[in-house]
Amino acid sequence: SNARLVIGNVSNSNLANVKPNVTVSTVAGSGAVGSTNGFGAAAKFNNLRGIAAGHGPSQGSFFVADSNNDTIRQLSGDGTVTTFAGTALSPGATDGTGAAAQFNTPQQVAVDNSGNVFVADSLNHTIRRITPLGAVTTIAGTPGTAGNADGLGNVATFNTPVGIAVNADASNIYVSETNDIRLVQFTGGALNQATSYTVSTVAGSSSPGFVDSNSGSPSFNTPPKPAPVPEPFGHGPLSV
Repeated sequence: SNARLVIGNVSNSNLANVKPNVTVSTVAGSGAVGSTNGFGAAAKFNNLRGIAAGHGPSQGSFFVADSNNDTIRQLSGDGTVTTFAGTALSPGATDGTGAAAQFNTPQQVAVDNSGNVFVADSLNHTIRRITPLGAVTTIAGTPGTAGNADGLGNVATFNTPVGIAVNADASNIYVSETNDIRLVQFTGGALNQATSYTVSTVAGSSSPGFVDSNSGSPSFNTPPKPAPVPEPFGHGPLSV
């Protein structure tokens, strides 16, 4: 209901020129590299790669993949930045709560309607889940092992996941990686257990290419972040 349509006008007509009516401001950070938490310009980041709006208990805030700091940061509505999970410049694959958890070059984040944050943990080759209280678990992929094996979350492998999108209840989690689009589907059980998820390849192969297909083997070459998964009007979460 609050959507805006932005049109790229082919003729660059002045009627479509909205730039004079747009104000750009820096909400957090100053351009200086670092990992400092704080308000507005006092905060520092190191190679931001993804951002997603919070939902549920985190409504009004944003989550950021602070890639080179190996952390997930939270930007509150008043402009205060805190480290939500991970420890700056301490790469690893450890599950835990808050600073006890470790990431390795996280690329993108997505948030479900309950406020759980999902992370494409790129150089760990895993998909991570963070509860609103900051508890981090690995729900798919094998830490440190690159591959393209489908199967249960604890045996599946990914190859440098870079993008992630979830539907409202996170029953479907879409991941873009080096040459594939993968689906991590919740199949029942504890939400924080890898055995509760099944990984399948939606499209693509292990080899880069530019092939369209609806029945064979389409190929991609380093697809970026998938678009957010829409919710059908008047229905529950999208199921694929």
